[in-house]
Amino acid sequence: MSEAKKEEGGKKKGKLPIILAVVLILGGGGYFGMKKGGDKGKKEVPKVELAHGEGSVIEMEEKLYNLADQATFLRVTLAFHMKKGFDGSHITPDVTAAVDDAVLSVLTSKRPQELFGVANQKKLKRELAWAVNSQLHHEEEEPEEPKKKKGKKDEKEEKEHEEESHGHATFDPHFEPEDPNWDSDDGPVLKVYFRALAVQ
Repeated sequence: MSEAKKEEGGKKKGKLPIILAVVLILGGGGYFGMKKGGDKGKKEVPKVELAHGEGSVIEMEEKLYNLADQATFLRVTLAFHMKKGFDGSHITPDVTAAVDDAVLSVLTSKRPQELFGVANQKKLKRELAWAVNSQLHHEEEEPEEPKKKKGKKDEKEEKEHEEESHGHATFDPHFEPEDPNWDSDDGPVLKVYFRALAVQ
């Protein structure tokens, strides 16, 4: 009888790894099923694409800028290739002035030697895209609903956050967009073109 019990105990021990394996497989399948089901509720980030057709490229007027050495002038005509679906309806004279100011700030900070050569021009285009996008992102935001009166501490924190978010942050000179042919990853300006560029 003890031999029969031993044999039965051996069978139970032999079945135990199989049962554990089945439980793990079923549990794993349920976990991944839940994860997959949970992902359905998440919104997919729309893929950024270049706009095509009329209005996809916005050209600025030719401008003359005094460079950082205070002895050289830059004559340039810029054009911006926008992302697909960009709505330019909010481009008011105020926005145009802000964009002009952003371009001015970038170009007047440069010395002549920083404007020429493939690497320098690529970096300059990316910095211009960043400067212009910081203005356009700021204008695209919807106005917030009126809130209760804030204390001085809240106002100070909010001001610091706004400054950090809109144009007061520093451009990263080592920035490399995911698409090497673009000058920004998310736009609304994805590419910057020099229609004309000359120093005098």
